Amino acid sequence: MHLYMYTSDYTGDISDIPQDFSHILVKARLHNPTQGITGVLFFDNGKFIQVLEGEKEKLDELVAMIKKDHRHTNFKEVFNLPIQKQELAEWNMRAFNFSSETSKNWDLLDQLRDAYLDNFKISSVQIITWLKRFIEDYDRFKRLEQ
Repeated sequence: MHLYMYTSDYTGDISDIPQDFSHILVKARLHNPTQGITGVLFFDNGKFIQVLEGEKEKLDELVAMIKKDHRHTNFKEVFNLPIQKQELAEWNMRAFNFSSETSKNWDLLDQLRDAYLDNFKISSVQIITWLKRFIEDYDRFKRLEQ
């Protein structure tokens, strides 16, 4: 099993995100289960963050397709590593549209990732919990920059 996480920037008009977000989810919920891929999609203030799990070859194919999608740019890999087991099977491409007003320094994800990998074994559920906290309680994480 493999874990892949990326961030990217939405290229459309922010007023179109509900429709685009819905189209992305419909397609993912139809395609991904047939490939044994599970995951979660976040959207916050113009930024997509997606966590995916599956066999490495299938993830590589999906990521290549995702990179070609015109609805986003500045694709940045955050995690690409083997995991013990697939944990998001029940999530069926669950999605969170936070669209908060707070601007975030997404480069902090790299610092958090490195600190996490140095000290813990990674799991998909932990990453999702960590991302939700990062988005919902950004002020706490912002202190890492100082």
